[in-house]
Amino acid sequence: MSVNSSDPIQHLENEDRRRAVRLAWSWGVGVPVTTLVVWFILHLIAPDAAVTSIAPIVIAFVGAVGVCVNTSRRWSRLHAWAPLMGAVWALIPWFVLIATTFLPRFILD
Repeated sequence: MSVNSSDPIQHLENEDRRRAVRLAWSWGVGVPVTTLVVWFILHLIAPDAAVTSIAPIVIAFVGAVGVCVNTSRRWSRLHAWAPLMGAVWALIPWFVLIATTFLPRFILD
């Protein structure tokens, strides 16, 4: 059985999949880029300040928790949650990497 190209249900499903993929890419790339940019700017302004170590950890944590919450809400509604799982699998290790890199520096400084 072939899907008619004018089928409105199929069109809406395709549109939703594209939006979910864009959302996953924006979370998966946006959080690490934001973390690095904020760290770089803070490192240039105040390299020895506590905020230079704390801000990247907070940004990475908020990004990881945010994408997990967004994915679980979409999953509970069965609403194009699969693309966001890629962002979850990328941002949780990102948070762990950032936390293990900057937390010892914050504690020891």
